[in-house]
Amino acid sequence: MRHVEKLILFYLVVILTGCHFKKTNDISEGLKASNLCDTVSFAMETENAVTITVPPPTDNLKASDLFEDFKYIPLESSEKSFMGQYQGLCLYENRIFVHDIETNMIYIFNLQGKFINKVGKRGNGPGEFFQPESMTVDPFRKQLLVYDTFIKEMFYFTLDGDFLRSEQMAIRSYQNFKVISPNLIAFGVGRTLENPQLKEINKYNIIYTDSALNVRGGVHKGEENYIPHFSLPCFSSNNGQVYYTPPYASDIYEFVGDTLVSRFHLDYSKWDNQFNLEKLKELEANEKGRYYYNSVHVKSPVLSSNRFLFFKTITEETRDNFHSYYDKVTGKILSFDIYKIEAENDLVFTTVLASHGDYFIGYVSAEALIYLKEEREKKGIAMKPEISNMINSLYTDDNDVIVLFKFKPIQ
Repeated sequence: MRHVEKLILFYLVVILTGCHFKKTNDISEGLKASNLCDTVSFAMETENAVTITVPPPTDNLKASDLFEDFKYIPLESSEKSFMGQYQGLCLYENRIFVHDIETNMIYIFNLQGKFINKVGKRGNGPGEFFQPESMTVDPFRKQLLVYDTFIKEMFYFTLDGDFLRSEQMAIRSYQNFKVISPNLIAFGVGRTLENPQLKEINKYNIIYTDSALNVRGGVHKGEENYIPHFSLPCFSSNNGQVYYTPPYASDIYEFVGDTLVSRFHLDYSKWDNQFNLEKLKELEANEKGRYYYNSVHVKSPVLSSNRFLFFKTITEETRDNFHSYYDKVTGKILSFDIYKIEAENDLVFTTVLASHGDYFIGYVSAEALIYLKEEREKKGIAMKPEISNMINSLYTDDNDVIVLFKFKPIQ
């Protein structure tokens, strides 16, 4: 019986992908050269970026030395809302949007963690995905946008998850995207082999479309020769500001209207094994990945709150990776190893994916919080009652808990 079920599933996938490939090919073939005659190279400003020298982690730090405030939001764990692995997070208008790559769905919660809705399921019907790559909120139309890279299709939902429509696109992007203005969307593509129909526009790391998904141009040209995508263009946003971290670079740009403006440069020159793009180009194909992942470089994306930049540095040894935050007011920076700081204030997180106002947004497993409480009790350290009660309500296999934290100014 199991063999029959597997055979049926195989044919269903073939049928679905066959239909989607037909739609994808149709739209690619339909993009004539005349459709690209109005495309332009959008402006970049690369002068006057602030250089930030990245220091090694400071020893003997306490969590209270770094963090001014934090809060946990347990996400409802039920049959309808169980998730596996968070790939994207977004807070907007009292809602939390979570992109789960294990279920290929977007889950919506309120700010208390109560489940509201989930959008998309694998299939070929209205509002159904095949491989959703990324999501974003259009703040101008107040809609949730989800892009499926496999079928090159954009899905539109209300902020409560009700399906509105879907539109096919002429480009394929393997990275996130952001709505820059009411009639401009930026897609991180990198120099890829998969958009040959775009001709010269395919040389850019970012491709712009209008709100109707018509290609309008590009910005920030990639390398002349194709380089494997160990590093991809990444976007982050906060309070209407959209930032861009290029592939294979330590620069942070901001979108100002339709112009890409260089704001910060992360300087790793004091590190012996800092990443060098020219060296990567010279290596054989089977050596490129090993070199990239074993050299010192920033992990995209760089996040920004109202006052701070926050980013992770990858080093030769995974155990030596560390985080840094930069105070945009005082111009000072502090690096730390999250696993070595003394968490005497009950704050713990594993991954940070976004920012919102003054806060950065990450998550931690329920199991890790339960373990933290057990260790506190062994040492006779009392936790805040509200945190202790929250952890008491968790089970080890519950959804990961959202963590919002705010840094202290660096004097």
